[in-house]
Amino acid sequence: MLLDPLADKLLIVSALIALMQFNPKCVTAWIVIAVVARELLVTELRMVGAAEGLTIQARDLGKWKMAVQIVAVIAVILDHRWPVVLLHANRFSLPLNVELIAKISIWLMVVLSVASAIDYFVTFWTQIDRARQGARPAIRKVPARGTSDTKLRRQGVPLR
Repeated sequence: MLLDPLADKLLIVSALIALMQFNPKCVTAWIVIAVVARELLVTELRMVGAAEGLTIQARDLGKWKMAVQIVAVIAVILDHRWPVVLLHANRFSLPLNVELIAKISIWLMVVLSVASAIDYFVTFWTQIDRARQGARPAIRKVPARGTSDTKLRRQGVPLR
């Protein structure tokens, strides 16, 4: 549960760093910095949550981000050698613009990275707020002098 997400992060981050030099027309430094920053922030957020006794589950948006990252990495690798691929079917050829697919998937990866980081922060703060509300001491009403036990019970005041 702990090492699998870490392995995914290391794989994607190292691939993006390598692709920045391998295919710089698709993967620029600011894109790598944005994705790496998101990965570090979410990892730190999970660690802080764990220290507070909270478990921040993997979110659907984060899973979509990971899927798009895999598509983006594969498309960028293919684009380096084959920017356009001809798909042959029966009697016609269909050109497939791999470069366009790579660029769209990279941009979608960045958008999903930012959106999922925001989603994790909102989830984290919501859980922190709920945990703090549950930890507040109950407010007890202080009865006025000379108030009978029966009257206090009707008012909902717990008796010691």
